Amino acid sequence: MIINSIKSKIILALCSLIGLLLLQSYLFNYSQTSLLNLQKSQHNALIQSEAVNHLENDIISLQGHAVSFIDNANENTITKFNFYLNKANLNLEQLKTNIQNQTPEYQNSLIRLGEYLNNYQDTFGQVVVNRQKREHLYTTQFKQPIDDLQVTISDLEGSSNNDNKVIFNDVLLTISNLKHAIISYLYKPNFDEAQNVKQNLNHLHKKLTSTSVINESLSNKTTSLKQAYNQLVLLTRSYTFSVNVVLTGIENELLYLTNEIKNIEKNKLIKTEELLSSHLTKNTEQANIFAVLIMLIILFLSYFIFRSVIKPITQLTLLLKDMNSEKPVTISNNSQNQTEIASVIKAANALYLKNKQTKELLNETRVLNSQMEAMNADLTSAMEQTDKANKTKIDFVANMSHELRTPMNGILGMLQLLQSSELPSRQKHYADKAFSSAQNLLQILNNILDFSKLESEKVQLEQIPFTLHTIVSNVQNLFSTNAKQKGLLLNFTLHVDAGLELIGDPMHLSQIINNCVGNAIKFTEHGEISLIIEATSQHEKTINLRFSIKDTGIGMTEEQSKIIFQSFSQGDSSTTRKYGGTGLGLTISKQLTKLLGGDIQVRSTINQGSEFFFTLPFTLSEQQKLKKHALLISPDNDQIKKLMDLLSDINITTETTQEPLRAIAKMSQPSSPFSIVIMSIEKKELNDNFILQQLYAQNKNVNEKLTLILLITDEESPEPIAKNENIDIIIIGNKNSEVEILRKLSPNNFKEKQLKPRPKFSGFNALVVDDNRINQEIASALLARLDMTVIIADNGHDALDKVEINDIDIIFMDVQMPVMDGLEATSILRERGYKTPIIAITAAADPNDKKAAFRAGMDDFLVKPIIFDALYESIEKHLQSSESLSTINLPLAKENLENNDELLAKLFTQFVNDYNDFSIKADILIKNGELESLIRLVHTLKGLAGTLGFELLQQSAQSVEKSLIDKKSINLSHFNEQLILTLFAVKQFLIAYSFKKEHIQQHELENEDSVIDNIYSLALTARPVPSSLIRQLEMNQYERGHSLFKLKEAIDHFNYALVIELIDKYRNDNKN
Repeated sequence: MIINSIKSKIILALCSLIGLLLLQSYLFNYSQTSLLNLQKSQHNALIQSEAVNHLENDIISLQGHAVSFIDNANENTITKFNFYLNKANLNLEQLKTNIQNQTPEYQNSLIRLGEYLNNYQDTFGQVVVNRQKREHLYTTQFKQPIDDLQVTISDLEGSSNNDNKVIFNDVLLTISNLKHAIISYLYKPNFDEAQNVKQNLNHLHKKLTSTSVINESLSNKTTSLKQAYNQLVLLTRSYTFSVNVVLTGIENELLYLTNEIKNIEKNKLIKTEELLSSHLTKNTEQANIFAVLIMLIILFLSYFIFRSVIKPITQLTLLLKDMNSEKPVTISNNSQNQTEIASVIKAANALYLKNKQTKELLNETRVLNSQMEAMNADLTSAMEQTDKANKTKIDFVANMSHELRTPMNGILGMLQLLQSSELPSRQKHYADKAFSSAQNLLQILNNILDFSKLESEKVQLEQIPFTLHTIVSNVQNLFSTNAKQKGLLLNFTLHVDAGLELIGDPMHLSQIINNCVGNAIKFTEHGEISLIIEATSQHEKTINLRFSIKDTGIGMTEEQSKIIFQSFSQGDSSTTRKYGGTGLGLTISKQLTKLLGGDIQVRSTINQGSEFFFTLPFTLSEQQKLKKHALLISPDNDQIKKLMDLLSDINITTETTQEPLRAIAKMSQPSSPFSIVIMSIEKKELNDNFILQQLYAQNKNVNEKLTLILLITDEESPEPIAKNENIDIIIIGNKNSEVEILRKLSPNNFKEKQLKPRPKFSGFNALVVDDNRINQEIASALLARLDMTVIIADNGHDALDKVEINDIDIIFMDVQMPVMDGLEATSILRERGYKTPIIAITAAADPNDKKAAFRAGMDDFLVKPIIFDALYESIEKHLQSSESLSTINLPLAKENLENNDELLAKLFTQFVNDYNDFSIKADILIKNGELESLIRLVHTLKGLAGTLGFELLQQSAQSVEKSLIDKKSINLSHFNEQLILTLFAVKQFLIAYSFKKEHIQQHELENEDSVIDNIYSLALTARPVPSSLIRQLEMNQYERGHSLFKLKEAIDHFNYALVIELIDKYRNDNKN
């Protein structure tokens, strides 16, 4: 049966135990609740009993103070009576708190007790009033008349003869007895005292009426005294009745009721204590019963566990030991105890069999593990060999890249030189074709190298500043020749400022664009290639730029578009394919865009063209965030390009669009950076243009005002339109519109844009360090185009010698060379203190090579083959062309002197005085051999020239100082010539400055008189003076004692009479 199982019995016993515990818990909670209620009742009974005791004590205190008042009436007794009466009422209210739970008799007793307390209060009040009336009656109608009578009799006695004095003495004695009798009556109002008073009154009346010497008026006073005495008797009887009868009765009743309530509360307390004691006894009995039951269940359960669990488990343990000794186990079928233990024993036997099988499997596994370890060792060795082979492959690719780039540098360099020379048209055509093919070969080499880096996950991203102008220029320089050869138009459309300074990885961005543009040119036979750059969004420091490369080439099918980004995949992979290539360019671009935070995609239509596009995030530089931003809206691409170039000159960042909806979307962004909008529009569109309406609506709740410049394309001098409080609107016609824009946006820095040729670097010496003769020839030819003098060194050691004997301005250093490489040579030069710019030129394009060059102390890094534009940009970055220097750089001088024109003129004058005869002093020092003194003078002049902006003189002085220090041949002719030119320019400046200063002073004087005249005219007509005139007046800052010192104060107080008086005085003083 199921009930015979161990589990069932244990569950049953546990359920019984749990049931008892739950029942005990319930009874315990119930008992606790009852106990708490009883304790609460006991507590309330104690409180009520205590209140009854207090009430009884208060009533006794009331009785005592009532008696005290009767014996000695005073205000203090009344106050204490009222105090105990209030306490009695409070205690009575305490007793009434739970009156609804009391018996009717108890409630009735409390009500009666309250009523008697009120009656007691009223009766005592009446007693107080009667006592006060009795005192008043006694004082006014009895005591005072008797005292007056006594005084009168005493006066009569003093004026009478001896016979009458006896009579008067007898009367005075009677009056005295009467006074004592009335006081005794008031103190003890009983019948005997009343009779005594009455007898004395009668005796007094008889003596006064029987004596002839006393007038009748005095005898009539006894009648008044009798009447007053009768009233006093009535009041005393009423007072005595209230005290002796009413108050005493109420007091007895109060004490009776209090005692009755006290007995009730006492009985209630006794009953509560009995119930509490009974409840505790009952709880104790219940607890004992449950303890016994639980103990019995625990004993039963312990016996059951021992008999049905522990004992069989002991037997099972013995069986398992036998199994461990691999002895077979048999179970008797006649056993009556076939419970779970029997099942366990059967399971143990099965486990024994499984264990035996497991041991066999374990032995087999050990054999397999041994084989696996041997295979792992082979695999580890193979992986090490693979890694070694991979490293060898990477090193091979890097070395091959360097080795292939070196001859490619010679090929491309020579082809560039060949292209720049005069050639017949056919030979020039061949040279162009050769240059294009060499570039294609270089691109293939770059793709293979980049793919190898991506496969080995060794691509390192950079975060450096760059501009879109650099990216676009590189693309144009790289592909303009190829596009021109195929007759393709290469378009660059930037809807953002080309000078926008970004922080990111320009090298890999250029690589992605170059791959896409290169493919576009390859697969396009006619038409155009377009690179479009636009901003999709901007938030604080981050801007997202969308790059799109469109072509009008052969296009692709949908299937081709899906596989175009796969490695070594091409649209046409057949043996008859028309277009070559490795199929790695787009694969590399795909992986690079993901590394940069974007994803490249393609849209293509067969026979119509393709578009490759991707969006990447960039960080704006700190300087870029401070620039103004302008949005250009125009359908004319030429106009947009001109405006972008012009605005870039005045440091304004631009974005462009030709689509109205996109313009509105850009302006409506929450973090829109645009403070200027320039829009090309026809005059007829001014009133109903959609973009204008949206701009007006969007800028209603914007704090910063928007500058809106409208270029009217069909009118030269358009009329201004109505002003808008949220937008500064500027209307410009189609004549000289670009110039007018610059005048409006930058009136202080206005200048018309001029195209400047690249400056030359004549007078500069360049050292080219390379072990390859062809590379030396190419570098020399490219530098010669910039009028630079070129010195050649074959290796690093040779370069150290050339630097020692020549005045070198810039060094172009190859990295890998025999004898001494470029890194070691650079380190030695930097250790020796040479500050000359060193530019690395190498065929190694790995970022690690670039880092190694910078660590060695090089200033820039160029990758072979050398492109002239990149070479020029590097030279321009590290050298300042003499053509860009000026004799006097006036803005620099003012900036150094904090724009203090007077100090500048003073220092210029001092310079002319000090250095007018410097050439003569220098010749004397040279003749005397005092070169150290000459070096100090030249060094001082160099520093002063730098401060005052004499750039050409500073450069010449620096060259002379270096020659003097190196103890080379001294030739001051060029320096003297430059000094003379500088002194002449300074003198011309001082003459112009003096004329300008006189003109300004005269203008200020005329301007001051004009201001005074205007103020005088307004004061004569008592009209207010405008704030503009007041500001001009404040600029003069008249000193104390000047005629116009108090003029502004008079204007502020509208004292026009004083204004007229002060100006008249000022004019009279000037006449005199």
